[in-house]
Amino acid sequence: MSDMKIGIVGCAGRMGRMLVKQVTESDGGIICGGIEPKGSPFLGQDIGSLAGVGTFGIPVTQSAESLFDSADA
Repeated sequence: MSDMKIGIVGCAGRMGRMLVKQVTESDGGIICGGIEPKGSPFLGQDIGSLAGVGTFGIPVTQSAESLFDSADA
């Protein structure tokens, strides 16, 4: 069975960063993206780097529609 693709809304906040870290440390799920609101200084930054868990090559975006289309949860 494949891993569940998880998207994080508000990924640059304290809770969002904690969720990114928790998903990467747990079996069965992978981070597929994260979003922040328009004008956020975190847009374009790597979601893994923001959470302190390494570089994932996944930039923070503002497109909820795109995130929801690619995520299972």
